[in-house]
Amino acid sequence: MAEIFVVFPPNDQPTVSHEIERVPSGNRISWDFVSCNPRVHYVIVEFDDPEAKFFNDNGTETNRIWKQVKHGKAFVHGEVRYNGKKPPKVPVWGKYNVIGCERLVNDQPDGAIYELDPVIVTGDPG
Repeated sequence: MAEIFVVFPPNDQPTVSHEIERVPSGNRISWDFVSCNPRVHYVIVEFDDPEAKFFNDNGTETNRIWKQVKHGKAFVHGEVRYNGKKPPKVPVWGKYNVIGCERLVNDQPDGAIYELDPVIVTGDPG
């Protein structure tokens, strides 16, 4: 399982431990958030590709998920899957955004504090 660590410092830009991570199809990926910034109450992970439905949100596969930060921590879990299609044999650049925000309004970030745009590489090259 691939693990990506994101830290929101009190007054500085956030850091991402593995900004580019390779994750073969069928493997799980997790984001471990730690916030020392008292204004970060929610985190959002959203893939640019609407077909990158790596998250399960109450039974619905989606390319976007949010979690509430509790006691300075939040966890997001996903799985690289291709919904019945064969995984690509070449690496696929999976661009996504991480947002830390104060609140959500109609499921959208409000008072966004930080926004990052790291990458995962998926597919089954071989």
